[in-house]
Amino acid sequence: MLGFISSSKLKFSDDYQKVYLVETEIKELEEYAAKELDITPRSFVVDELQEIIKDYKGKGNIVDFCINEVENMIQNSFIPLDPTKEEDILKALSFFGKQ
Repeated sequence: MLGFISSSKLKFSDDYQKVYLVETEIKELEEYAAKELDITPRSFVVDELQEIIKDYKGKGNIVDFCINEVENMIQNSFIPLDPTKEEDILKALSFFGKQ
């Protein structure tokens, strides 16, 4: 299957012992998932969020606090990420911080 996984079989059997993700193929797997399966890999979302964060850093204490929270969310792979929502929040906080 496309070289993304590898496996080993039990000795003297056709049964699989282990199935492995080929670590050197992760980038290609993410690109395949995005193009062929319409799945947006988390790494793509993280990259997008990091670009958004760059635009808002240093625009006020509350904005920087929110950026800190987003950066913590990025570190926790169990938290779903929504770049559009986070950018809207940063926009609003940035706007209100100017008032």
